[in-house]
Amino acid sequence: MMTFVFLSQAVKSKQATTDGFALFPITEGATEFFIPSSGVKREEHSAFVIAAPLKDTCLEAYIVKGNTYRKIRGLIQLQEYDIFQLESDQFDMTGIYINSTRPIAVFGGHECSEIPVNTRFCDHLVSQVPPLEELGTAFNIGPIDGRGSDAGYIIRVVATQQGTSVTFSTRNNPVTLNRGEWEQETVNDNKLVSTVVCSKPCVVTQYNPSHEVIENDIETDAFMTLIPPVDHYLEKMRFGTGKYYDEGSSRNFRTNFVSIMAPAFALDGVRFDGRVGLM
Repeated sequence: MMTFVFLSQAVKSKQATTDGFALFPITEGATEFFIPSSGVKREEHSAFVIAAPLKDTCLEAYIVKGNTYRKIRGLIQLQEYDIFQLESDQFDMTGIYINSTRPIAVFGGHECSEIPVNTRFCDHLVSQVPPLEELGTAFNIGPIDGRGSDAGYIIRVVATQQGTSVTFSTRNNPVTLNRGEWEQETVNDNKLVSTVVCSKPCVVTQYNPSHEVIENDIETDAFMTLIPPVDHYLEKMRFGTGKYYDEGSSRNFRTNFVSIMAPAFALDGVRFDGRVGLM
C-alpha cells in the first residue's frame, strides 16, 4: 500500500543563525527518549526542550552509562502546554535519557554549536527527537551538497540498549556501546555515501562542519540532521523549504538543497515535482 505524507516542519529564522526541523506527531508511546546534541564551550550551550501536551505529566532526566543512572534534575512536573528547557555550557547533552509518565515532545540541539568545537562559525541546532519505539537499526547518510569534498561530515550514534554493536561503513571493525553511550565518526570525503548498522535501535544524527573547517569553502554554518532509519523510508513525500527573509538583504537563502536516498535500481522511477529522474 502506498503512503503519501505531508511533512510538517518548523523553522527558527534569525539572521546568521537559522535552523529548521521536521515535526513528528506525538504518539501514545512517546514517553522514552535519548537526546542528540553537540559539543560545548563557554557561553555556547548544549540543550534540550520538552513540551507537554497533557496535564499531570511527570518526567525525569538521567545521565545513563550502561546500568548506571544519575538523575540530573529532580522530578519535573508539567501541566498542559508547559515547556521545560535544560541547557549547559559545561556538559554535552548527547545521550541524556528522558522518561515520562505521559506522551511528550522532545527536542535536542544546541544554542550555537561550532562543529567541531573551536572551528568558526557556530550555529543554532535543533531536531525533534523520535521516541524509542520509533527508532531503527539501519541508516544511510548522504553527502552535503554544495560543500567541497574535503569538508566531510560527522556522524553520531547513540545506543539505547546494552551491548549494541555499531558498524560504520567507513571503519574496519564495529564498536560496542551500552545504553546512553555514543560514538562519533568523521567522514573525510563529502562525496561519500556512508552507512550505519546497529544491532539494536539507535539515534543517528549527521552534522555539517562549520564554515572554516576547510579554506575557501562556500559560506555555510553548522547544522544537525536527524537520520531516519531505512525502514521508515516512504514512496511519496511533500515538503517545503525555509528561508530567512530580510528585505534588501543579500544574505537571504538563495538556494535550497534536498537529499534523496533511493536504491540504485529505483533511480529511474524517482520523480521530483513530476519530473522523471533526479534532475
